[in-house]
Amino acid sequence: MLHKNNVKKKDIIRFIIILLTYILTPILILLNPLFFKYKFLFLVIIGILIYLTFRLTGVTNAELGITKNKWKESIKDIIPFTLLLIVITIVLRTFGFQRFNPTETIYFYLFYLFISSPVQEFLYRSVFKYFETKKLFSPVVALILSSVLYSFVHIIYKDIFLLLITLVIGIIWYTVYGKTKNLLGVSISHAVLGILTIALGII
Repeated sequence: MLHKNNVKKKDIIRFIIILLTYILTPILILLNPLFFKYKFLFLVIIGILIYLTFRLTGVTNAELGITKNKWKESIKDIIPFTLLLIVITIVLRTFGFQRFNPTETIYFYLFYLFISSPVQEFLYRSVFKYFETKKLFSPVVALILSSVLYSFVHIIYKDIFLLLITLVIGIIWYTVYGKTKNLLGVSISHAVLGILTIALGII
């Protein structure tokens, strides 16, 4: 019992630190143009540090969704939603819906595909599912926290439409991730949809 209490206390402290990081970092980036310039560097550093805090305290990769288990299922589960949004995006662009002219380079898209998307899925899906499985809070609370904080990080772009879209998508990604607890499927979905919507000037 004492060991379990110590583990839970450790997770509570970890959660509080992560929560403060997820709230304060976007605010700092929003308020400081220099920080905004290096927003992706912040993403990578925070992702690495949080990953290390888990691994160095005995949390396994499998508990964080980094596993071969059910990798095929994780992809199959997310395909319908991803295809639906691809179709919607293409239809919108076909009818002239474009919110900005994209200027990103190929290097940005490669970064988004191999680093940004997996790191974001780890931070906002894997982390909260871990705390949920440790019963720090209920599945509903975990879903709300994950989705709201994922939406909140996009406050740096000062775009209400983006905040609403990421909130809805965050709910779906968290729900689908919970079925297999494998990050591969949602990371691929995130990368595909993100690259498509950015390249077409939608989001």
